[in-house]
Amino acid sequence: MQRLVFPKICRLSYFVNYLCISGAQLKNSIDEFSVTNLTNYFESAVLFDVSTTKDSKIDVSILNASGNLIKQQSFTVYNGANNIVVQNLNSLTPGLYILQVRNKEQFVNEKIIKK
Repeated sequence: MQRLVFPKICRLSYFVNYLCISGAQLKNSIDEFSVTNLTNYFESAVLFDVSTTKDSKIDVSILNASGNLIKQQSFTVYNGANNIVVQNLNSLTPGLYILQVRNKEQFVNEKIIKK
C-alpha cells in the first residue's frame, strides 16, 4: 500500500503562505494589497488608496445594500501606493453602498455612505 505525503502549509502572515517541503520554503505568488484612506461619506466620487506588492489590474465595484452592481471600473495599479477615484456617482440616491476592490486572488469589501 502506497502512503500519500502532503506538503505542510506554513502560514507566515494573513496574505502569504509557504509550502514547507523537506525544510525548504517556496513562496506563494499572492499579490498582497490593501485599501486605505477611504472617504466613508461621498457625494459624487469615492476616493481611496490601494497599496500593492506588484503591478496588477484591479476591479472596483459599487454595490447597493442588496448586493446589486451599480458601477464597475477597472484600474491598473503599480507596486506601492496608488490613488483611486471612482467618479460620476452624483446620480445615486443617498444611503448605504458597498465598495468592492478585487484582484485575481482576493477582494476587500468596505461600507460607504452616499450623502
